[in-house]
Amino acid sequence: MTPIETESFQRLLFRTAFCLMACDGDIDDREVLEMKKMNESGAYFRGIDLSNELDELLRDLKEKGRKI
Repeated sequence: MTPIETESFQRLLFRTAFCLMACDGDIDDREVLEMKKMNESGAYFRGIDLSNELDELLRDLKEKGRKI
């Protein structure tokens, strides 16, 4: 896999994890903390900052609910 493909796959995994946690239209603060931990110290996400992605996902969830 090229570095661009790897980063795209990492982002897809991160978004998928978020959507699984938010599938009921709500995400608990503890789940948000877990997502932040995964981004900061998870071995697979090392070297990529997904904090902006998380902020965007949280904003979308607040606006669109389960339709995200």
